[in-house]
Amino acid sequence: MPLPVEGQELTTEKEGAGNKDKATPREEFIGCAAGKYKWDHPVNTAAEPLQEPVINDYSWSDGKKTVTIYVTLPGLDDVHDEDLHSDHDNRSVTFSARIGGHRRTLTIRHLQHEIRAVVLVRKKGKHLVCLKLEKKKEEPWHSLTSDAGTRHSYGGA
Repeated sequence: MPLPVEGQELTTEKEGAGNKDKATPREEFIGCAAGKYKWDHPVNTAAEPLQEPVINDYSWSDGKKTVTIYVTLPGLDDVHDEDLHSDHDNRSVTFSARIGGHRRTLTIRHLQHEIRAVVLVRKKGKHLVCLKLEKKKEEPWHSLTSDAGTRHSYGGA
């Protein structure tokens, strides 16, 4: 029969038909390890994916007359056109979509140069929306925003 080591206690288990008692040490952890190795409880299985109210994953490209912002969201193909909105002023653009009852919003401020208009184009089957920003002047954009410290600001409702 093993002897208990400091910090351990003995537990007994009945074995098969012989009903022999078998003592096995059970470790009791203290300090920062307390509770870390207690795997008796069921593990949290499938958690729901987190739906954030902001859109922070997008890409962009520069063309001769337009700058295009690409936004991909799961479930975007199922959204009705009236639930997609875009707005702009001369140096910012906002896009929002109501997906599954939640409004998701992308706001980009301090654009590199001024814009005239924004056209929203859907790409069905790809869960993709393109925001075509019409440039006020035909000049290259080396960056989407002009101020690295305030690239974009997220907002949600």
